[in-house]
Amino acid sequence: MRDIHRVFITGLSALTASGATADDNWAAVLAGEYGIDEIKQWDVSTWTHRLGGELKDYQPAKMLPDRKLMKVISRQDVLGINVAMQAVDHSQLIPYRETLESTDVFNDETAVFVGSPGNKYYQQYDFLPLIAKTGGNMQAFATQLFSEVHPTWLLRILPNNVLAYTGIHYGFKGVNHNIANHAVGGMQAIIEAYHAVK
Repeated sequence: MRDIHRVFITGLSALTASGATADDNWAAVLAGEYGIDEIKQWDVSTWTHRLGGELKDYQPAKMLPDRKLMKVISRQDVLGINVAMQAVDHSQLIPYRETLESTDVFNDETAVFVGSPGNKYYQQYDFLPLIAKTGGNMQAFATQLFSEVHPTWLLRILPNNVLAYTGIHYGFKGVNHNIANHAVGGMQAIIEAYHAVK
């Protein structure tokens, strides 16, 4: 008989156009409700297709444990950190950790695996005007970069921000892993986490 190692998902979350929590999303499914509606974040009046799945009532200050964090991260980081924290809370890992005599080993062996889409086109806006202004002259671009683009621009768009801030918040120091592979990053993170636990 072969040895089978099973891995259980103990916590989950969902932040979608249908709801801000896993329970909200499940309730929407049971009620036959959907989150698709006309896009409201930007002007789509000239678009032939105007529907999309947008988050309703996006309030980043209510989604993070530390509102000061909003100054140094992007919108997608706010969403990722929020949903990661929901999953950790749902898993009951923290109450379990508090029952241990020493949390050092637990923290050292607990890791964060994140699937990230990488950077979005709108995250490049900070330096696009400078590229246009310098006409593609990279020497001129480099000379003016620090006077035209905020020095923390790069920190706001790092694809591993969700991993870093979630790990720091909970003190998880295990072998953290961030996969930036657009649409399949999340699935790859689950597979990698499975193999790490197994």
